[in-house]
Amino acid sequence: PGYAQQIEEPLPKEHELQADVQQILAEIPRLTAIVERIRSFDPEAAACLEPMIGDSIIGSTTTHKPRILLVEDEPAVRDLLRHALERRGYHVDIGATGAEGLALCDELEPPDLLITDLILPGATGPVIVERLRRRAPEVKVLLMSGYAEHPLLDAAHAAGEPCLVKPFEIAAFNETVARLLAA
Repeated sequence: PGYAQQIEEPLPKEHELQADVQQILAEIPRLTAIVERIRSFDPEAAACLEPMIGDSIIGSTTTHKPRILLVEDEPAVRDLLRHALERRGYHVDIGATGAEGLALCDELEPPDLLITDLILPGATGPVIVERLRRRAPEVKVLLMSGYAEHPLLDAAHAAGEPCLVKPFEIAAFNETVARLLAA
């Protein structure tokens, strides 16, 4: 989390990397044009680009903004993942406990993807998955665990559910989310 906070802090004008930042920013219009050309040639390629680019940089040609329900009890991890998802243009609803996750499964429109910790106060991740799948049987799921070995993790693997073991790289998380949403 400390590193993630550092990359969000403004770079002082006199910083040695400021010229690199300005050079990158100057390339955004050209990259935008390239992405628009790709979209016009291949709708499937455009769909793959959406999670990486987000609606904030390039106006989306679609109106559907993927919805994700994130249930994570550790505040620093929850905030980091929420921020990573929102930067990619996803709508994110948050639950901080298993009980909140269960309530959100009943209250909210079913999300496109449920991301939940395996072990939570108030309910386990698999219980939350089961509750949501009663309303939305096809919902995609990503489980996370701080335990490399745990009976619940073994059961999730046996059921074919995608799982990430903490700590994981944000790039791997983003890639997994994009792959699940595109499937």
